[in-house]
Amino acid sequence: MEAVFGQGVGAICVVRSAGHVLDRAVMGSIEFTVTDLQVSLVVVLGHDDCRAVAAASAAVRTGHRPAGARQFLIDQIAPAMPAAGSADHSLEKVTRSHIHRTLATLRHANYLKQAIAARRIDVVGGIYRLESGRVEML
Repeated sequence: MEAVFGQGVGAICVVRSAGHVLDRAVMGSIEFTVTDLQVSLVVVLGHDDCRAVAAASAAVRTGHRPAGARQFLIDQIAPAMPAAGSADHSLEKVTRSHIHRTLATLRHANYLKQAIAARRIDVVGGIYRLESGRVEML
């Protein structure tokens, strides 16, 4: 991840999860970096070929839900799907929607809400373009 942003190893804190899904471990890790390490920027970075988002889209379209812990991922991403009857279920649209939903959740977390209000931190989203290696900020 450091290479994407032109940083050296260890210059940024990275928390990864499939489909940038928020769970207790991810939220705890972000809270730690904001409160203890005093980071000033949280970036939710999706990418343009996310297989977790594609799997969630397929599960919603087909009604076939995977068993096991993958179901949690599907459940967290599925609300980003367009409303029933929408013609555009593209991976791009669902990815963007899911990033925006993730940003909204983070911005309302108490520890981030306070830091945002104090203008100590910003929470932004982007999409990493695999082919070009560039990040499109949302």
